[in-house]
Amino acid sequence: MDKEKLDITDDISEEELKKVEDLLKTSRRKRIQANTKEKSSGNKENDTKKQESSFIDKMVKNPVIPITALLLIAALALGIFYFAPKLSKKEKIDTLGITYEQLQTNYKSTKLYSELFSSFDCDLPAKTLTEPSEDSKHKEELNFFAMPIKNNFTALNVGVQGSELKSNGELVALRFLFEDTTSEADSSDVFLSVLMYYRMVFNAVYPDLQDEEITNILTQSANTTEFSIKGDIAYRFSKQTISGKNYYVMDFAPATQYADQNTEK
Repeated sequence: MDKEKLDITDDISEEELKKVEDLLKTSRRKRIQANTKEKSSGNKENDTKKQESSFIDKMVKNPVIPITALLLIAALALGIFYFAPKLSKKEKIDTLGITYEQLQTNYKSTKLYSELFSSFDCDLPAKTLTEPSEDSKHKEELNFFAMPIKNNFTALNVGVQGSELKSNGELVALRFLFEDTTSEADSSDVFLSVLMYYRMVFNAVYPDLQDEEITNILTQSANTTEFSIKGDIAYRFSKQTISGKNYYVMDFAPATQYADQNTEK
């Protein structure tokens, strides 16, 4: 997977927040108009093809589609994806210290959720478990999950995936993916939406941090392809190419897996 450094602003002003809100509302209107146009076309064959081209519509239409076959979930690799080599069979498995259910609660408790994203129907979905690969060293200790995040603020694919301890449900790995496409008219507006969304995600993992501090952390993280560490959690904000498609990726892992890197105080 290719990794690129990100161009990120140092701060997000109230004016930019309003810009994002207007942008998301515009995206939602376009999406509604597109859906209305499809329904009135009368061409059932074309309608079906259009619906199947949408990742989110596809999941809504047929929720039993194997998640492992979808491009958005391709990076999961049915294992402890991005730090598997660091774990041994007998090694104690550390966690992020929160469960997915606690993450869902934190997510809805963030300031950005209440002020901006709550109106866009983008809550974190219930877990959908996936089967581990046959050679997974930790399939007896871990559950793996991968889900699209349905929303009304972008037509791009957004998803969440990870693993958790079976014993207590605490997260061992967590990854968010936000599709990036050059077909968008204004890529800077797309990135601003990504930045705002990942600020909310980061705040859900670190509920005690303030917006300005989160923005500074993401700024610093965007300038490196390595994991950074804050507290007991390692994180990385990167741009990656996965199965031929580009994504903005937000990764979280136990800090112990990256203890050899510089720790942020």
